Amino acid sequence: MNINKYEEIADVLRQEIRALPEGGKLPSIRELKERHNASQATIDRSLAMLEAQGEVIRRPNSGYFRVCWEGRQRRKLLLFCFFYHKEQLQNPLYGPMLLELIRQAAMHNYELSPLAYDESGNVEVLLQRIHSLDPAGCLFLGCSETASEQFKTHLQLPVVHLYPNFPLEECAECAVDTDNKQVMHLLMDHLCTLGHERIALIHGQSFDGTYMTHQEERIDAFLHELTARGLPVTSRYIVYGGFNVDCGYEGAMPLLSQPPKRRPTAIIANDYNAAGVYQAAHELGLRIPGDLSVVGIDNLPGDQGMLPRLTSIDICWKNAVATALKMVATENPTPKLARIPGELFVRNSTGRNIQ
Repeated sequence: MNINKYEEIADVLRQEIRALPEGGKLPSIRELKERHNASQATIDRSLAMLEAQGEVIRRPNSGYFRVCWEGRQRRKLLLFCFFYHKEQLQNPLYGPMLLELIRQAAMHNYELSPLAYDESGNVEVLLQRIHSLDPAGCLFLGCSETASEQFKTHLQLPVVHLYPNFPLEECAECAVDTDNKQVMHLLMDHLCTLGHERIALIHGQSFDGTYMTHQEERIDAFLHELTARGLPVTSRYIVYGGFNVDCGYEGAMPLLSQPPKRRPTAIIANDYNAAGVYQAAHELGLRIPGDLSVVGIDNLPGDQGMLPRLTSIDICWKNAVATALKMVATENPTPKLARIPGELFVRNSTGRNIQ
């Protein structure tokens, strides 16, 4: 989901507005046009968005002013509970995701409050914390099935699971996740069109001792694609590679050290461990993409500085965020699972199989 220019300008203005005293006046439209190098229609649309969100008020022939609290609809509190170690918020995916949640929540008149919860902690303590804050709803990222059951029993408020860590196909919850079957189908289509038949998967299942539903779904989808296409199905081509360079290297070396006729010509990795695959290929004298094609999943910004640039699947998390917020804002929503399709970005790490 791309951000339009008027939304970008609105985000900048929102920060400037909060630095103004209540009732303070915004710069004139002429000044805003010059400052942001934008048309009047774009500035008008930005201001209209802020007015609809209760940030500013327009006074005819005077301009736009920051709304005073007594004339403002207070935002509802929305909790965002992150079910991983809080250090993982430094992850190049989760940091931007949290900022996007804050941005989109404001558009729905929510004030987003993040909570980091380590699954080894006490769920009852977390429940007490949630009750004490009295939110209008909750978004849970990476919640386990055990914790989910307790929340379902003890929380009488809208809850939406974003990338939950439990099976979803017969979901009795409101949940949003990646369409992992579609993601694997896109990757396999791309590689098979290039003539690859010996394709390996480097997965991250059980990284940091954590079972991950989405990793299991991707392994199952990979096996399904191999079988459906009549390609070799062998355990040698499914290896652990975690979510960092060292794990990716350790997973790739045994794959790429096999004799040429048994060595995979393509590897499906992820954007975190793909650099380790590159390193292993370089040490073994293999060219990317001449001897080996590599694809990733997540489409991280800058694809971690890898050359050649990594072909990768974007999981379209901005669409997932928008869908989750729409669900939590719906009164008495019907439990359902929304699967978000990915988008393939083809770059220079994949090429035609010449072996």
